[in-house]
Amino acid sequence: MKNERSLGLFGAVALSLALVSPTMAISLNPQAMADQVGAAVPTMFLVAFVPVTVIAIAFAVLTRRFGSRGSIFGLVTASIGPRAGTAAGFLLLLTYLLIVPIYVGGFGIGIDAISKQFGWSMTGRSVMLLCAGVALAVAFVMAQRPLGRVGHVLLTLEGATIAVVLLVCAITVFKLVTSGGPEGQHIDFSALSPSGLSASAIGLGLTFAVLSVAGFEGAAATAESTRNPRRNVPRAIVFTALFCTLFFLVVTSVGVWSFGTSADQMATFMKSPSLPAAIADDYVADGIGTFLVIGLLASCFAGMIGGLVACSRILATFAGTGVLPARLSKVAGNGAPLRASTVVLVLGVVITAVTNLMFPNDEFGPFNFVSGIAGTLFMLAYGSVCAGATVVLWNSRRRGWACLTGVGVLIVIAVIAITTFPLPTGVSMLIPVFALAALGVSILMGLTKGRRAGEVLATESAEDGSVGV
Repeated sequence: MKNERSLGLFGAVALSLALVSPTMAISLNPQAMADQVGAAVPTMFLVAFVPVTVIAIAFAVLTRRFGSRGSIFGLVTASIGPRAGTAAGFLLLLTYLLIVPIYVGGFGIGIDAISKQFGWSMTGRSVMLLCAGVALAVAFVMAQRPLGRVGHVLLTLEGATIAVVLLVCAITVFKLVTSGGPEGQHIDFSALSPSGLSASAIGLGLTFAVLSVAGFEGAAATAESTRNPRRNVPRAIVFTALFCTLFFLVVTSVGVWSFGTSADQMATFMKSPSLPAAIADDYVADGIGTFLVIGLLASCFAGMIGGLVACSRILATFAGTGVLPARLSKVAGNGAPLRASTVVLVLGVVITAVTNLMFPNDEFGPFNFVSGIAGTLFMLAYGSVCAGATVVLWNSRRRGWACLTGVGVLIVIAVIAITTFPLPTGVSMLIPVFALAALGVSILMGLTKGRRAGEVLATESAEDGSVGV
């Protein structure tokens, strides 16, 4: 690919933030977590600091040493070998192909929430998909722009909404401390305790917490387009992982305190279409909640752009190494892989259409289904990075750090086991089936094309200069 080093540290952070989409995640994920752990949602994010930090350290170890063209493809190739690297990288590619449908689904949910708030008669699945389709088309155009400009757009969209959410939380905490909530709510740290919960419920809550941060490694997908990648990429990854986990911890704590912890209050918590919007309506002003739902739409839009950018570049890298058709590796004058982006767009539309046919009467169904598959695949990919970092650190005689990242592998295995077993029923049974199929295809790619792909990747990286294996 053309060397287009147009992203600095802030641009790399912006891409990672866009893939995590913290505004969307904090709007939709805590409600599902509360169904498992009740008021202990913030505690799950506090505990999640451990696995998230370990995985982020593993990424930092490898990106500081190898830079990484093709994200996990390059990182695992350099640390373990070309077959493992190709398998892990292809698994991440399949995961990133699901990102666009996830954010399309989230955008549609936001449109539906706004429609209900204003009492518009034009609601329903068709309107949700039409609006999301228009947003996706605009995101596709934006994704073809020079990465420096894209980074500014992503940082502005996500950063502005995060700032407003944090301001709403600060006002809410002030009111809870000075006058209390409308039903006598107040700050009570004991309400966040997970005591009385089963190990299974805590495990599932922790799984949701870890997967809420998935995508924080997005900066590694554009390392060849980042200035001084061995410094900026690991910094962006670690910052995004820890900031997003802290952000979720703060907002969910305020959310639980603002709603209250009785059974009826937590039931209301779980039914809110957007947690920050509900807090704002109750403690700041009615219009602020609507603005934050619009912020949810902006976050999903940024996620669409980030998904198209990251996935298309990994796809182009695989095409350039012979794993996929070579014509997909061609780039436009500004360095954007137009053909690869088009493939990502088309597949995103197809996946969205199929999942909406699978869940015709459940607006959250497509979002939850695709997110479930992506979550499992993310954890498998993260496990390979922890394994790669363990190998590198052990060979460097940094055995203590190697044990730490080795624990990351065990954590990933535990999270996957908790998520998968007992096996879900109904349509959800397809989540582990599709995840297992994706893993099988990725391993097959690694066995059949890994060696040659690794050689090409190493050659291109050496010619590129500062990025590579």
